[in-house]
Amino acid sequence: MNLTINGRSVAAEPGDTIYMAARKAGISVPSLCVSHQLAPFGSCRLCICEIEGQSGTSASCTTPVRPDMVVRTESDRLRRHRHNIVELYVSEQPEGSEMSGPLRELALACGVDRVRYPDGARSKRASVRDDSNPFFTFDNVACISCARCVRACDEIQGTHALTMIGRGFPARPAAGAGPIMGEAAAFATSNCVSCGACVKECPTGALTENTVLEQGVPTRMVRTTCAYCGVGCAFDAGVRNGRVVQMMPADDGPSNRGHACMKGRFGWTYNDAPDRLRVPLLRHGNDWEEISWESALDRVAQEVTRIKETQGPDALATISSSRGTNEENYLFAKFMRGVIGTNHIDNCARVCHSATVTGMMDTLGASAATNSIQDLDLTQLIMVVGANPTESHPVIGAKIKQAHRRGVPLIVIDPRRTELARLADLHLQLRPGSNVALLNAMGHVLVKEGLLDRAFIATRTEGVEDWLKTVSDCTPEAAEVITGVPAHLIAQAARRYGSSGAAFCVHGLGVTEHRWGSHGVIALCNLALATGNIGKPGTGINPLRGQNNVQGGDRALQPRLGHRQHRKAGHRHQSLAWTKQCAGGF
Repeated sequence: MNLTINGRSVAAEPGDTIYMAARKAGISVPSLCVSHQLAPFGSCRLCICEIEGQSGTSASCTTPVRPDMVVRTESDRLRRHRHNIVELYVSEQPEGSEMSGPLRELALACGVDRVRYPDGARSKRASVRDDSNPFFTFDNVACISCARCVRACDEIQGTHALTMIGRGFPARPAAGAGPIMGEAAAFATSNCVSCGACVKECPTGALTENTVLEQGVPTRMVRTTCAYCGVGCAFDAGVRNGRVVQMMPADDGPSNRGHACMKGRFGWTYNDAPDRLRVPLLRHGNDWEEISWESALDRVAQEVTRIKETQGPDALATISSSRGTNEENYLFAKFMRGVIGTNHIDNCARVCHSATVTGMMDTLGASAATNSIQDLDLTQLIMVVGANPTESHPVIGAKIKQAHRRGVPLIVIDPRRTELARLADLHLQLRPGSNVALLNAMGHVLVKEGLLDRAFIATRTEGVEDWLKTVSDCTPEAAEVITGVPAHLIAQAARRYGSSGAAFCVHGLGVTEHRWGSHGVIALCNLALATGNIGKPGTGINPLRGQNNVQGGDRALQPRLGHRQHRKAGHRHQSLAWTKQCAGGF
């Protein structure tokens, strides 16, 4: 649809607000309560606009667009209103303090350099400073009660740790209720998980990182990627005087979209830790001696050469890290195979997600997630198997909670009663290690009740007869004996999964760290293939990797991958890319 804003014809989508339509068209509208991650709220009144045919003003952030409406976001009257509103907000700031964030920018833009209310809210609000959280501090004298922090905790993180207490001038956000009516609890004793969403949303600096308070605001930002789990959150590292003082989740981060967890947001101070290893250490009994890099590399090379020459190359083996880059792991594999002459290589994923690599490669041809994290916004059902995302992958856990809040059904298959299990529509609390029996029983129900996607199976799969034979005897009643999950719950989960239209599955170490881990992953993939829940928006199989580059690391450094016998005619062309012929390698 089209509407007119400030004399310009603007295109908008159904469901857009005037504020959204204006921003899409490059028209700036001031606001303190609007966030791209939060639902419209309309509390600050700075985004007011004039609509032709209506008296008064309307909040553009909460007013939906209509075809052919005529809107003004700039006029003398609106500028006067905004000046007065900003002046009132500024009057609530501590006298003599330096404002920060969006409020400071708006005060400058509106020309508010003084206030006419010397006895404003600051004289009616008791100072409350909560520095109990180790990562950030709340100072209520800078708070304007916009409630963005409360909304962020509710809508983004889904923890609901914050609330507004009080009325009028004393109103302020608080980390839950204290033991006395009307009093607030401290952040440290609340349900706060220190994700930092409230700090990021605060427009006045009432909530500020302790590192910024201690070292000052950043003078430049550097884009980077979190080095913890496999979600791959994008961050802007705030740098001051050559040191990181802040890690701000990037709004345009493909996987996190401006959100973060405690580790990524605040767990980076190890970077400047005084006890961090900076030079090689050589052990002498119980003591360590600092040596040069040259000496360390020489000693390692001499010892590796000695072992190879006296005991043979297969006396050496290596395990690489999934925190290394693809290139580092690739070169490590090339070194071991081409220089040392052994295929005794592995990756630390061997004890976590190697079962995923085997299961997904054998079933789907690739071990990568078949869908994007953002498909959680499009799915019609979420199934979490053997994973605890709110603890291990909190950004994905938060997105799952957001989807469930929108009404998306949630199935959790896990022996533990996790946070998501408590929220779930169905919790199948199976015995540890019985995943395959339960998942194949779900497949049995899908077949019996005609919930298969026959068209998808016919055009996109092979080997279906083997799977049908496998699940034919795996009844829910038989699985109940093995898993401890009532048969009717297994059947109910299968029906919901098979009839959802778009099911998104995530799995973790509760599936893979078992003797039959690969079989569990294969069973999950078979369910997705049988119901056509792969290759469509909102569907797929998503393994939750524990380290930041498990996907790359386990592809480069596993003995079954990347290995080619160059003596075979079909592989000789590949060996030409190497600088030498590798005995038993590539």
